[in-house]
Amino acid sequence: MDMEQFKGKGVQILGISIDSHWANKAFAEKLGVSFPLLSDFNKKTTTDYGVLREDGFANRAYFLIDEKGTIRYKHVMPTPGQKLDNAELLREVRQSR
Repeated sequence: MDMEQFKGKGVQILGISIDSHWANKAFAEKLGVSFPLLSDFNKKTTTDYGVLREDGFANRAYFLIDEKGTIRYKHVMPTPGQKLDNAELLREVRQSR
């Protein structure tokens, strides 16, 4: 993800994983991730947002949440290895304003 494309758009990008904070730290260091990665080790957030699978793993999903906590956009990927293009996310950011 090219983070430069999101600068000045009024968004804060966060990653959330069911892995421990130690695993997230190692992942971020290995890949040079520049945004915060949060741990949902107890799986409460993934459950609350409806992305926890029956096998205990979380789906890759994208959410745009406004300042009031309202979900303005949600997209769940069909398989964990797939990612959305920045162009689609940027279009949704513009439309959600």
